[in-house]
Amino acid sequence: MQQGKQQIAPKSALSKYTTAPLSDVPLKHTRRLTRVASARLFTETQHIEELPALSDVPPAEQRALFVRKLEQCTITCDWRPNASPESVADRELKGRYLSEIVEYVNTGASHPLFPQQMWGTLMNMITTNLFRPLPPQLNAVVDPEEDEPVLDPAWPHLQCVYDILLRYVVCPEVDPKVAKRYINQRFLTQLLDLFDSEDPRERDILKSVLHRIYARFWSLRPFVRTAIGNVFYTFIEDTQRLNGTAELLEILGSIIHGFSIPVKDEHRVFLQRTLLPLHKVSSLQTFHPHLSYCVVLYIEKDPTLASLIVPALVRYWPKVNSPKQVLFLSELEDILELLPMNELVRLSPVVFRKIADCIKSPHFQVAERSLMLLSNEYILQLVNHTRAQTIPTLFVPLYTNARYHWNSSVLSLTYSTLKLFMDMDQQLFASCVSSFRDKHEREFREQQERKHRWERMESLAQKNLIGLQQRLQEGADVDEGIIAASRASLAHVQKTALSQPEIPAPLLDTRPDDEFAMDPLALNPALADGLSALGLEDDRETIRKRGGGFRRKSLIPMDPTAIQAVTELKKYESQRHDQIGVVPEPPGGGGATASDAGASGTPQPSPPTTSTR
Repeated sequence: MQQGKQQIAPKSALSKYTTAPLSDVPLKHTRRLTRVASARLFTETQHIEELPALSDVPPAEQRALFVRKLEQCTITCDWRPNASPESVADRELKGRYLSEIVEYVNTGASHPLFPQQMWGTLMNMITTNLFRPLPPQLNAVVDPEEDEPVLDPAWPHLQCVYDILLRYVVCPEVDPKVAKRYINQRFLTQLLDLFDSEDPRERDILKSVLHRIYARFWSLRPFVRTAIGNVFYTFIEDTQRLNGTAELLEILGSIIHGFSIPVKDEHRVFLQRTLLPLHKVSSLQTFHPHLSYCVVLYIEKDPTLASLIVPALVRYWPKVNSPKQVLFLSELEDILELLPMNELVRLSPVVFRKIADCIKSPHFQVAERSLMLLSNEYILQLVNHTRAQTIPTLFVPLYTNARYHWNSSVLSLTYSTLKLFMDMDQQLFASCVSSFRDKHEREFREQQERKHRWERMESLAQKNLIGLQQRLQEGADVDEGIIAASRASLAHVQKTALSQPEIPAPLLDTRPDDEFAMDPLALNPALADGLSALGLEDDRETIRKRGGGFRRKSLIPMDPTAIQAVTELKKYESQRHDQIGVVPEPPGGGGATASDAGASGTPQPSPPTTSTR
């Protein structure tokens, strides 16, 4: 290269697009494959030969004709809607041949069904028809309850081929030691790939075929479990979609049911690395019953596996997906019912912390399902056995629900649960009430002090900015940068003060008033009685003004047992006041007793009845 000349990079096919605007870059339009065209990638030009029926030839010639028809059935047919008349005739002829073959193998009492000499031709026909590229899926997310299933147009032929394969696998004449030459690891891998088919009929018969293979071919059992695990690994970490997850889990259920006791280490690893991570996929609703069944089978085999399963459930617990949370609660209840009490006591801290988080969920189905879980007799025995640790953990969300939750059904269950805990241990229940009120007062005092500190800082920042502006107006030499910094400091203090956490007023809702119509205290007598029983009489006017946070469509008739429970809770509170000499709280709230007021000498601040927001 000579000096003085600029070196020019060689041009490539993309050079003209490197500096061109995006609107000038031409887009290549590709033809979108239709479902039928992609379902059967037709490239054959060979037509099927016309042959006589098996019943029309002598028995001595049926074997040779049977092999010729197997060879003819390896020809692929065109299933496109615009197929030629010759292709339609080939489809009808191939369908007739396959039906004759199915009838021949099902009624073969007088002749050997599958002589070893024809196994190669038979398996070639089966693999050619079954192992084909699956069509691309049109919908990213499929709801089996709402979306129509996508049916393969070639199912009439596929059904016959699957029937032939199933008959071959279960045939007593077929020796698994010899047949594993054809039904090998490659065959099983391709068979498992077909579980991603969108046709539910194909997945159902695949389930039967794979189960029969697992039952007869003992040497392939470890590979089948490993291959199913690899399919699930790809589903969890890569594709996030697999149509046959429920069918594969159903097969695994029958496999786990046959595990010996004690459970082997490889099966424990399969549970930990394959089954439990399936809980974190987004499409859990489509296969959760089968997954829960497999997990419960592991618990039945070895209850000590709960120390592995329950923490994994808590780790994979959804944060914002409410339907998945309800499914997790149902599965957790099924697991807890099978565990002995010693295992439950060891896992109770983890379990009840998660239940407490679900109780205070704003979604009514999650809160309702978690409260119903606490009504289980076996779980109540666990609560009673560990009440010293469990009731304090559950009391805070229960008390918070009684003050803040918007759904009347959740309120009814909350009051009933509080009544159960009160009857279980009255002294512990009273201690929880006192500690909760003390904590609320302490948090409110800290909030007030923090608010006053920020107000003083804001006042000082305003005075500083006003002083600088006055000096500037008087003609003093004041740097503009100092004034800008003071203005920015004041804005930062105001912004930070507004972002501080605030303890909201009880049962205060920030939604527009036009969403609420009726008096919630008149429509829900148990709510009014419950507020009085829990010492929240000062919130009654706030509830009436704001509507109590009940939507018109959420007004559910109260359970009479909940009203009775709240009444008894109120009587208990009044008896406790009489026994320990506690003066009823003033209208301002605060919760300080007469002895506390005399000892402190200074009035204690009380929570406001309305929010400052």
